[in-house]
Amino acid sequence: TVTSSATTATFCAVMPDNVGVGDILQYPAGAPASLAVIVGRASSTVYYVRTTNGQSSPTAAGGGTNVDVFRAYTSLVDWESQDENDSLDDALENFDTSTDLAADNTVMDVAAYNDGPDVLAAPLIIDGWTTAPSNFIHIFTPTSVSQVGESQRHNGTLDSGYQLDITGNYGIDILENNVRLEGIEYTNNNSSGSSRAALRINDLGSGTIDIRISYMYAHDLTNTNDLGMHGIEINHIGEGSVWIYNNIIIGDDRAGIRGIS
Repeated sequence: TVTSSATTATFCAVMPDNVGVGDILQYPAGAPASLAVIVGRASSTVYYVRTTNGQSSPTAAGGGTNVDVFRAYTSLVDWESQDENDSLDDALENFDTSTDLAADNTVMDVAAYNDGPDVLAAPLIIDGWTTAPSNFIHIFTPTSVSQVGESQRHNGTLDSGYQLDITGNYGIDILENNVRLEGIEYTNNNSSGSSRAALRINDLGSGTIDIRISYMYAHDLTNTNDLGMHGIEINHIGEGSVWIYNNIIIGDDRAGIRGIS
């Protein structure tokens, strides 16, 4: 059970170490009427919460309120298409309805959890959003105790954190100007056709970009047509910056990082 007042939710028992930021509280269990999103962790029983827009206090819950805790999304591709976790009540789940981060003056934080490989048969294409330098997409693995009880990030070895496993061409395709990808373990071992990049920052035109790729562990990058695979390909002719730092890229047979124009 949970007691929620203002922006604090207090559970009656210790929560699992993999409960953390981005997770959804649905209450009361059995007859759900309200949602709250975890935005911080004070301890294994006390969490900071907001409404699903991240900006205001959620509906209060009196002592002993039954509660369910769910991931907001069960896959990154579901997040990109704004298809919330099907375990949430149908009347409550459609809470991400805007892709215009600039107009909303917000940052899209997407927490990725080590719940087993996130296996996709098609590329993860980040597209269709309106971003700005201060209103960016941030896909990350929670690490600190203020976010989660146990780090969800890889430690530089196989299967040690959240893993994105894509079997299609151009596994991750970034078509937005302001995106940050942090702490992902990533494989692409079945890319076919003419694809030769596991992660592509793809021809964003003449606009100014700010793309940051950090703490990624990319491995087993294979093109089944024997064309070879680059780890990261930067294809941009406009202004701006691409930051690539503290990454491990192994198992590719072409350039680890490649820039073209």
